Amino acid sequence: MSFKHIIALASAHTLAPWLRQSPGGLGAWAGNVFAPNEAHAGTLVVYDDLAGDFVTCAPRSRRILVIGEPPGIKTYKQEFLDQFGLILSPYAFETQDVPLRITQTGLPWFYGLRFEAGGLTVEQSFEDLAKARPGPKDHKISVVCSTKSKLPRHRERLAFVMALKDRLKDRLVIRGRGFEPVIDKGEAIAPHRYHLVLENNDLGCFWTEKLADAFLGWSLPLYAGTKAALDDFPEGSMIYLDLNDVPACVAQVERILDEDPYQSRLPAIAAAREKLMHEHSFFALISREVERLALPEALEQPEVVHANKRASVVKGMRRSLRRSASKMPRQLRAGFG
Repeated sequence: MSFKHIIALASAHTLAPWLRQSPGGLGAWAGNVFAPNEAHAGTLVVYDDLAGDFVTCAPRSRRILVIGEPPGIKTYKQEFLDQFGLILSPYAFETQDVPLRITQTGLPWFYGLRFEAGGLTVEQSFEDLAKARPGPKDHKISVVCSTKSKLPRHRERLAFVMALKDRLKDRLVIRGRGFEPVIDKGEAIAPHRYHLVLENNDLGCFWTEKLADAFLGWSLPLYAGTKAALDDFPEGSMIYLDLNDVPACVAQVERILDEDPYQSRLPAIAAAREKLMHEHSFFALISREVERLALPEALEQPEVVHANKRASVVKGMRRSLRRSASKMPRQLRAGFG
């Protein structure tokens, strides 16, 4: 079988959750094949960061970095960014001369993944998710939330969940670290008609697996996050919450449960699932971006792309060498350029 492009896929994270977003978990999409850690590919896609130095034949113009973390969680050093020809990011930031495209970035879905001490297991494949239909659901709303409080948004959403619990009592089911643990998010979403989606920021296009998982579980998302998500999915497929007014938001959620619009929203949820799996998935997103790239000749000699942490170390080493060389006799200094 021939492919339009062989695309190296590399990350500091395990790649299984991304591969699960493709038929058969094979990493093939739209005539392209994504080959994990393939040094000889003419295109390189790095998600978030590298585990260490990565040797590639892809020229800089065909290296794509996909930003996976919000500000406050991780800083991407300019020396690292300079190794790429395109950055896909859900929010704007300074990249100097590296082109930046603002987009959601196809974060891996957690629904149907089983997280345990020994690692993760794919419980539901791409095909399983595609053919799934809504099962019996109770008239409750669930949320997967932790007691994490590093960012202001973490603290805000935790305060909101507690206020909502005071009002809704047992109509709100809270799962997650610090509450009732969950191994597969499907356990927290599938049994309930509604799911509370509380993103940790509202920047740019930064919606995450929290929203995707609600759709995959055939629940109606009550969503607090970037309003850009409203444009990415069909009208009626979610209900937006504004956490700036907590009392009004609590009353809104209670009213939604009382009115119970779930059945009337099912067609929109179905359309959102289709769009998520076939337009907003990681492989669909990257395939569209790769088609836009020019096709220069592959590198004659492979180059090394350094990890985010390593990039600044390497630059520091070069700077130190140059300083040392400046103190050498002129004849020796020539070799350092």
